[in-house]
Amino acid sequence: MTIIYQYRVATTSLGGFLKLLRAWRGSVYKLMYKELVIFVSLYALVSSVYRLALTQKQKRKFESLAMDLHSVSTAIPLSFVLGFYVTIIVQRWWEQFTNVPWPDRVVLVVVVVEVVVVVIVVVVILVVVVVLIVVTIVVVVVVVVVIVIVVVEIVVVVLLVVVKVVKVVVVLEAEVVVVVVVV
Repeated sequence: MTIIYQYRVATTSLGGFLKLLRAWRGSVYKLMYKELVIFVSLYALVSSVYRLALTQKQKRKFESLAMDLHSVSTAIPLSFVLGFYVTIIVQRWWEQFTNVPWPDRVVLVVVVVEVVVVVIVVVVILVVVVVLIVVTIVVVVVVVVVIVIVVVEIVVVVLLVVVKVVKVVVVLEAEVVVVVVVV
């Protein structure tokens, strides 16, 4: 039976959440109260017997029994026990999953088409990004090559100017020598 709480939730007040928790129909408390009452009763009984009815020797024996039971409880790993529990839960879930009717082929085709379109868009975006990166690298390489060429040309021009200046100086020195010898 379905229990509707939307009107209680929609009209909340200061204690609305607590009122909702106290709702009995479909409550978690309704599922657990019997076990809780049994556990609390047994705990109170054992605690009362231990504190009021046992002698010191009996208390030591009880404590020894409790320690032995504790060591036995740690002998089987909790993960091992939980493994069986999880297996049972997964089997139940899998049975429910296999009993769910599958959607129409049309819905499956629509989903496949949407996935294909998304994959194509992602691939196109990746290709564009790669092309932009390659173009950027090519532009940077071209700029570096142009800068190197310009620097080499400047060095060549400077060297040519230096060579011409040296030739002029050599020629001038030769003329000075000739002039000195002639005089």
